[in-house]
Amino acid sequence: MIVEAQRERHEVILDLVSEAKSILRNVELEYVFTGKGRKEALRGRPVVFALWSEAKQEWIIAHIEIPRPPVKWKPGRKPFPFIMRTPGVEARHVKGTGAERLMFAFSRDGEPLKVYGRKFPVFDSALIAKKRWRAVVATAQPIVYLPSNEDTLDPLFVSGGKEFLLDTARTAIEELRLAGAPSAAFPGQLLADVVPAEVITTLAVIEQTDDADFVKKKAGAVDEVLSHYGLKREEAYRYSVSSASALGPMQFTNRRGNGTYALVVRRCPKAKLDPNFERGATNLLNAMKAAICLFDIELYQMRSDIRFAYRDNKEVLLVSSRSPPTTVTGESHEATV
Repeated sequence: MIVEAQRERHEVILDLVSEAKSILRNVELEYVFTGKGRKEALRGRPVVFALWSEAKQEWIIAHIEIPRPPVKWKPGRKPFPFIMRTPGVEARHVKGTGAERLMFAFSRDGEPLKVYGRKFPVFDSALIAKKRWRAVVATAQPIVYLPSNEDTLDPLFVSGGKEFLLDTARTAIEELRLAGAPSAAFPGQLLADVVPAEVITTLAVIEQTDDADFVKKKAGAVDEVLSHYGLKREEAYRYSVSSASALGPMQFTNRRGNGTYALVVRRCPKAKLDPNFERGATNLLNAMKAAICLFDIELYQMRSDIRFAYRDNKEVLLVSSRSPPTTVTGESHEATV
């Protein structure tokens, strides 16, 4: 008699996420145009979800159309408008409006369906500005990316996410040390000795923790972010964009070349940061190095007694960085999507 070992939940989730990703690669996004001739326009943005039925052990592909351009939406206000284009499947908007956090809850014949994958298009903003809708669709980049959701939460992802972030932060610090990048706040010292890895890890979590979720769920909101890092690793929060156009896991801004990212690239040349904003801000390792640079710049701007008090007792920062969400970049996450 052969006894099959019981698979752990996180293993099942990883397999389902991988299978959903493979299925979605071959699913076509469906676009709808309205009007004719010069009045022709793209009606909305298609989003496809890969849903799993536990009862029937089968995949369901659900097509939804969300507004284009994106609408402003906040929890507790009027419902988020969307078109459900798959008969027999019911959908309810849960959170978010943009690429990173957009999530729905689904059911079919009364059975809740689990979400393990999502596909959406990224449009060329220059073509949108010119209203070249056919070209917008023809050049759209399809992205398969799963936002954080309850179906993929697992304690092992939480602990794995924390270790992954700490390891990445330590790597960032070591690369800064090898590069010999100097500290502006503490002349004669290295940038690598300014911020502990635990603080950068905490900032990475804070930057992706929604204020409202933190008030409501407390530690649960933090665990959701850590779980997503444990599941998605380097891909986690790569497409996160705030209402202030802050981008990536550490939420840096660009502002036509004059945002926080350009500042650290300019002020910390020895850190060897990627000069390309989108590429650099969406790469976690690079973004963590940039966050360390920005932290050092902000320390440099403080009074000397505050700087030296911090240097002599960095444990204070480890405690204060576990407070309710704020951001290293100065951007609010309230409207982060």
